[in-house]
Amino acid sequence: MRIRLGICLLAACLFLPTMARADEFLYSYTSSSDGFSWSFEVPSLITSSVTITSFLSSSVNPTGGFGSFGCDTITSVQLLQPEIAGDNALVTSSSACAGEIAQFTPAIDTIGSFTPTGIVGTLTIKEVSTTPEPSSLLLLAPGFLGVLGARRKFIV
Repeated sequence: MRIRLGICLLAACLFLPTMARADEFLYSYTSSSDGFSWSFEVPSLITSSVTITSFLSSSVNPTGGFGSFGCDTITSVQLLQPEIAGDNALVTSSSACAGEIAQFTPAIDTIGSFTPTGIVGTLTIKEVSTTPEPSSLLLLAPGFLGVLGARRKFIV
């Protein structure tokens, strides 16, 4: 009985770090016609209207359609779901100008690539897995030693 308990505790210590990973969703948009791109991660698929102001990356080509109007940085992206816009829409805004509106006829609430109506660009939504940080793996050693100590105490 004690050996089984020790094996179960050891298995739990070994598998807990692998369960510590979290899945996130990466949204990235590239407008080749207007010369800008951005990407951000969220913990779940976006199913309601939301405004994003924090990006993993964003860039504006100063000679592209977006940059030629003085739009130098991307400050926010609004994802408007069909209940507000009629179609799904992305509104990319800059500090210097109003921005670009991209409308999508199919729903953009699933994983995949989507092309807006009338604009040369692509929205990609994909699931990314993050691995546990090294410090959580370092906790494995003290946990393992604790299981061995408990095992020794119960056997003796």
